[in-house]
Amino acid sequence: MSEFSSSLHLHDASLDAVVELLRRAKVAGFVFPPEHGWIAFTALDPARVIAANEGRLVHYDFSSDHELLVEAFDGQKRLARMKVDFEQPRARFEAPKFVAHGLMTRAGVRKVEQWLETGGSRGAAVVAKALGLTRFRWLSHAYELANDDPAVGRVEVDKRGAVRAAGPDEALEPPLTAAMPRGTTNADLADELQALADVSKTLSERKKRR
Repeated sequence: MSEFSSSLHLHDASLDAVVELLRRAKVAGFVFPPEHGWIAFTALDPARVIAANEGRLVHYDFSSDHELLVEAFDGQKRLARMKVDFEQPRARFEAPKFVAHGLMTRAGVRKVEQWLETGGSRGAAVVAKALGLTRFRWLSHAYELANDDPAVGRVEVDKRGAVRAAGPDEALEPPLTAAMPRGTTNADLADELQALADVSKTLSERKKRR
């Protein structure tokens, strides 16, 4: 089965900071505990998260049959980009920029370049590992919506900014129970419900094709 992953990773930040980022973007998402200096999370609309971003952020987008796209941002400014087309095949890797901004070490870049020289096989874990990411496989907002066994510590944020933990016995810290953002309208809620319906329809169609 083909993998379609799309995740975001905020560097050197707290879980609260990611929750606030999703609130600023008015986007639903799932947030995971920090690992090795990164917090992985998903978002219904990654572009809106990037537009609201204020920190060091990586967008990791992987389609096992099509392409890998990695973009790094400082705020809204793009720092570095990598795109690998598995169908052509061809690749564009801004290696010097990844090194200059401390996103990869030279050793990590060499491993990625060696992977590309061998044809850029569709298992792109070498790129995520070079970035220091640990949670990226089979990770997307759609996957998490359908996940009946969520990871321990995962937190869900809806478009209104309401937060709940994955497990019924997990308590939330006070910063995560803040009120919904001002300005939330019925139209916002309708948009969220429609987006969730679209995701559900997509997942259903994928199951039918299996």
